[in-house]
Amino acid sequence: MKIATMRFSALGDLAMTIPAIRSLPQKPLMITSPLGQEVLADEVDDFIILKSKKFGDVVKLIKQIRRSEADVLLDLQGSDRSKVIRLFSGKKVIHPGAIDRCRTHRCATEIFLDMAIHQAGGGLYDYRSSRSEKNYIVLHPGSSQKWESKRLPLEKWQEFSKALWDRYELPFMITGTDSEREYCEAVKKVLVGSSHNRAGELSISELRGLLDHAFLTVSTDSGPMHLSAVLKTPTIGIFGATNWKYFAPFGPWSVALHDEVFYQSKLPPLKNLINAEGSYDNICLSPALDHLAPYLEGARKGIASFI
Repeated sequence: MKIATMRFSALGDLAMTIPAIRSLPQKPLMITSPLGQEVLADEVDDFIILKSKKFGDVVKLIKQIRRSEADVLLDLQGSDRSKVIRLFSGKKVIHPGAIDRCRTHRCATEIFLDMAIHQAGGGLYDYRSSRSEKNYIVLHPGSSQKWESKRLPLEKWQEFSKALWDRYELPFMITGTDSEREYCEAVKKVLVGSSHNRAGELSISELRGLLDHAFLTVSTDSGPMHLSAVLKTPTIGIFGATNWKYFAPFGPWSVALHDEVFYQSKLPPLKNLINAEGSYDNICLSPALDHLAPYLEGARKGIASFI
């Protein structure tokens, strides 16, 4: 049985499909966007690419799917557009149905993984983590302009960097898009310890490589956070404006932190918050670092060079 898997969307959504892809009995035919091809190039060999959302390109995509040798179409997108594509695909379809993102108690990546294993004949996922030596920590402080509510106050990054530097004395690699470079530079100026601002410098494949070889990633709720976690890099996700249960980073080597004083009810926001002022003030890294200690031990190599 040849499987085709469909997933478009942004970096984080694409990254969350990696564990599901790895659990399938064979490498699937991947139906995705140009960005998806970049993100998943190391996971999949065969692609069908939706060049744009235009009607003509969607029709071309459907024709390519119908001509493909795939027997089953696994829809990990679950949108109105993917519904149309799968309806006319001519393939047996597996899809998730509706997911209540606000009320679910499981992270999205686990849901996609269950779909691959239980519905598409996948095997057991390998939850063993990588423990090779690493020599830097990634900090991803940015967010899109629309979701600046995900950005922490600069003093929190200073606090986090001191806690990390005191424990590990490993330099920081700061990541973000070109539009976030100015903010990332402001973060760099307040950090304790050695740091290098890589915002706006990295291609998707270079970002993936940087995250894959990091000792630890500390990030806002973002695509790089999800990519780091599915690559089995110990990851701490910092949440204030978004649902820390559904959008939690994947795996036992990851932790989602939120302000338990601000959210005294222990329930995440029903909708993403445009204004999340005060929702990061009481977050502390120490409990998360203690929790992740089994995944961090033996991986520290020493101070990195940025030459």
